[in-house]
Amino acid sequence: MDIAPPNPVFFLLLAFFSLALATLVHFKARSGPVRNYFSLFAISVAMWLASGFLLYSDIDPQRGVLWARIAFAAGALLILNLYHVLVLFPDLQTAPFSRLVTGIGSLLALLSVFSPLLTREVTSAGVFKINVVYGPLFLPFTLYAVTILIFGVYALVSRFREASGLRRLQIQYLLLGTAIPVATVLITNLVLPVAFKLFVLAPYGRLLALVFLPVTAHAIIRHRLMDIKLFVEKAVVFVCAIAAGATIFSGLLWLLGSLTPSTPGISIRESFVIALIIAALFHPVKTWIEMALNRYFYRERHDYPKILKESSERLSTTLETRSTADYITGLVSRMFRAELVRVYLRDASRDGFVALARNHSGDSRLDLVVPLTSPLSSYLQRDRRLLVRDEVPQHPEDKTIGPAIAELRDLGGELAIAFWHLGRLWGFVIVGAKLSGDPYFSEDIDFMLTLGSQAAIAIENLQLHRQMEEERLRAERLGVIGTLASGIAHEIKNPLVAIRTFAELLPERFRDEDFHGEFSKVVMREIGRIDGLVARLRELASRPAQQLVALDLRTPIDETLALLRGQLEQKQIRVGTDYGRAVPSILGEPNLLKQLFLNLFMNAIEAMETGGELSVRLRLRHILGVSGIVAEVTNSGTEISENIINQIFEPFFSTKPGGSGLGLAICRNIADAHRATIRVRNNIVPNGVTFIIEFPVSDLSLSDSPNGVLFSKRIQQEEIDFQSGSSFTGS
Repeated sequence: MDIAPPNPVFFLLLAFFSLALATLVHFKARSGPVRNYFSLFAISVAMWLASGFLLYSDIDPQRGVLWARIAFAAGALLILNLYHVLVLFPDLQTAPFSRLVTGIGSLLALLSVFSPLLTREVTSAGVFKINVVYGPLFLPFTLYAVTILIFGVYALVSRFREASGLRRLQIQYLLLGTAIPVATVLITNLVLPVAFKLFVLAPYGRLLALVFLPVTAHAIIRHRLMDIKLFVEKAVVFVCAIAAGATIFSGLLWLLGSLTPSTPGISIRESFVIALIIAALFHPVKTWIEMALNRYFYRERHDYPKILKESSERLSTTLETRSTADYITGLVSRMFRAELVRVYLRDASRDGFVALARNHSGDSRLDLVVPLTSPLSSYLQRDRRLLVRDEVPQHPEDKTIGPAIAELRDLGGELAIAFWHLGRLWGFVIVGAKLSGDPYFSEDIDFMLTLGSQAAIAIENLQLHRQMEEERLRAERLGVIGTLASGIAHEIKNPLVAIRTFAELLPERFRDEDFHGEFSKVVMREIGRIDGLVARLRELASRPAQQLVALDLRTPIDETLALLRGQLEQKQIRVGTDYGRAVPSILGEPNLLKQLFLNLFMNAIEAMETGGELSVRLRLRHILGVSGIVAEVTNSGTEISENIINQIFEPFFSTKPGGSGLGLAICRNIADAHRATIRVRNNIVPNGVTFIIEFPVSDLSLSDSPNGVLFSKRIQQEEIDFQSGSSFTGS
């Protein structure tokens, strides 16, 4: 099998980049065993690549043996350091079997350099081709390397299964960038030669550094592997922009030369034009490069002051707790694209913090309650604004942070941001890892802390608003109760005064038969008056709870008019009805609707002089997608003063001498039971008063209505103003 090995210059370039990576990690990463072993691992890779360059560039047998032995020594150290990286990552301090692995690896490295036990000789097989004769330790070396790698990968995979968010992504890239390429190298350079005597693929193993270097560098830059934070300086952007300008200039020269092959060189005018083009393109190219580098290094940048201003305005105008929680959840989810965002707010009735909002419907733990005494709640209630899952305790004697972090982990969060204001913990938000794998930088955490403070102020304002609203409603109820009590006292006092007066005279006129008859009449009349008042109060106090059925609104109107026919004829009142062409059914209770229209018609009869007019009109209304039937009851009586027109539906308010003031209050109660609205207006032409009751039309009533088809055709018509010239049908 005759396959030419790759150009050894590639090995030298890869060795240079591996050494640069080792330098970056050593000087920029957080100090610790992982940093040290990773730097040594990258240096070992650089040594192994450099020895490959020398091995395949120099075909002198004596020097070839030296470079081959150095390659084996570098390989032994490479496996040794990689084992520690895989086992210790991300923050362990000691590795199992560390002394044994280090001792065997160091011994193999020494034996490979100073003895022929691994490499006996190297012979040339042509340009860039060599044959290596291996020694007796080649098989033990292979077994050692494979065993150590398997053990390290197993330890890292076990940690991968338990990790989440950023750590999980970092481990994934560490496996892709180090363990997998090294495993492939072991197969091509050790396993295949031992098992199948296949040596021809050995030179290609070094090209797998093309996987190790870019994957590892990408993980360091984008996902903060080794906890390295990079900063793009302006000089880097400027150099990249100059390189891009030079590339554009070279491209224009090449294009000009290819279009004019017969003309040697370029003229001054052509050079001037190219220079102008480069000058025009330099600034936009520089801006684009800067944006691209910033986006690559730091992903999306947010305008935090602007977002905080908008959130402050939004939270200050939100008057509902769940809406506040939903807004915070949506904002954090949009900005950080987190796996989980869940808002917990204090609920005194459940003695804990209840989850009110989350960022996706699949969150099965939405109803979870975090008790006030739980480790996480207790930690945050000690005026702690923030808890980070990967946080290293600054005070080792603090025994509360460990259980709090464990609970945070159980809840699936990376951060817990408290809603603190004026010494009170109102709630907190649990934020999971970013879907991108990025960590939460200091500016991200500062933003969420500020947002948490805004949320706490908003929640406190909601509590104060709710308390003020409850106080207002309590005051209104007390006012209504006072008015009701005053009205009842007034209405009952008059008949009681009459009864008391006759009772006081009874001893003196006990034998007066005429007095007895008059006394009996007064007592029965006044007791009946009190009994009627109590009955009407019962109707007012209890909102009707009867089952509503689909009915034609014309039926209770016609039956009520028939009931009052005698009184209407006695006062010579003309009655007119206009029901339109199509009247859909409504959901209602027939007896209650009769009571409603009876009270309205009786008010109209009492308000009008002899010869008055009473009209009832039904019309359809459709506004903003809501359908309704409007019933208008118009009488030609006296107008209602504008000063009191808004009070006529209140209990015990009456403009009629001797009136109880309960009739219209009962009308409003019945309208409320039918989800209808009732109001009154004074007419301009002709004079009089119109009561307007608007009933909703539901899908059920529409489908049950025999005129539903006609109604659906007319439902889109504009509202028709009431005209005095409607047709009347005399009764």
